Amino acid sequence: MNSMSCFCTCLFQNLESNVVNKFQKRYHLKFAKTAHEKRNESASLIASLLKVEDVCHYKNIRKWTKKRNKAFSSSSSSPDEEVVGDNYAMLADEDKSRWDADYVCKSEVISKSKFKILFLDMDGTILNTKSVLTRKTADALRAAMKNGVMVIIATGKTRPAAMAALDPMGLAGQGGVVSESTPGIFIQGLQVYGKEGKVISSSMLDLSIVEETFKFSVEHQTPLTGFCGDRCVTLFPHTLIDELHDVFYEPAAEVLGCMDEIKKSKVQKVLFHDSAARVTSFLRPHWSLALQGKANVVQSLPDMLEVLPHGASKGAGVQILLDHLEIPPDQAMAIGDGENDIEMLTLVGWGVAMGNANSLVKSAAKAVTGTNDEDGVAKAIYEYIL
Repeated sequence: MNSMSCFCTCLFQNLESNVVNKFQKRYHLKFAKTAHEKRNESASLIASLLKVEDVCHYKNIRKWTKKRNKAFSSSSSSPDEEVVGDNYAMLADEDKSRWDADYVCKSEVISKSKFKILFLDMDGTILNTKSVLTRKTADALRAAMKNGVMVIIATGKTRPAAMAALDPMGLAGQGGVVSESTPGIFIQGLQVYGKEGKVISSSMLDLSIVEETFKFSVEHQTPLTGFCGDRCVTLFPHTLIDELHDVFYEPAAEVLGCMDEIKKSKVQKVLFHDSAARVTSFLRPHWSLALQGKANVVQSLPDMLEVLPHGASKGAGVQILLDHLEIPPDQAMAIGDGENDIEMLTLVGWGVAMGNANSLVKSAAKAVTGTNDEDGVAKAIYEYIL
């Protein structure tokens, strides 16, 4: 069997069964002819034969085939190492399998009617670098909802902050994406609202960790905010804490008088504010070591470090809500840009990383869309849902 025939076989094996039946009836002879007469042509030709309403993702197929048809030596130690010449046929069977497995993993063909629910991060995802929801992205969210897809916010923000961010485009409140009567995942999965906006899961940070982090904040004069449901609290005012309200829509932080008041506030997570350099060089190493096995230390933005209850994540919140709504993960899609989105992206059937995400996040996703300044969410919705 030649390489193009193998490619066709691999493609058919990965189509959903209902799509396969349709394609076999409609394109069987045409495929045979293409494989026989034009075996050396690009997979883009095959993709062009399959452009029907059920299939929407061939970009990675074309990318894989183009890359495979480049020069790869049997001595190459990595699929990413390209050399001169067309040596794919000379590769050892195990190396060919490695390429085929990479194709299967990265080039899934998906049905546009597959997804019932879409989970969306906010900062760096549906909001651009100015923390604004654009008209194009807002229209795409409305189109997805009109198409019967449940659009759910999954964010590190509080619910009031999410509503404030979406309100200018009319997507907060009744009939919008987020309201006090709709499902949602907030504060990094620590506050999950189900049907009719009722709390179905709420997790608190251990009081000893709350006390330890706030004492550190005072001693080092490092701004720290505690998130408590729909409230934010702190021990001293700071311009960086003010930015949470002025830029990121969070409720204005209440300055409490003492540690006892902080401990009574039922803190769910704490967030350190500092320069990106100091977060990377000092805060993250310090707290990752100090709280190892006791709490999760994550970054959603370069200049912020968050401490969550051990085992908490957006992914855990997504699983709780999916169970509540009785929707299997493979019927869910998620889009995000931060390392705090990785669990969510790997849990669902189709995880999409933003173009502005780092390499770790992109490698965890099954697809990559445009950046948040390029309306990447809108692009992904039109490509995979509409």
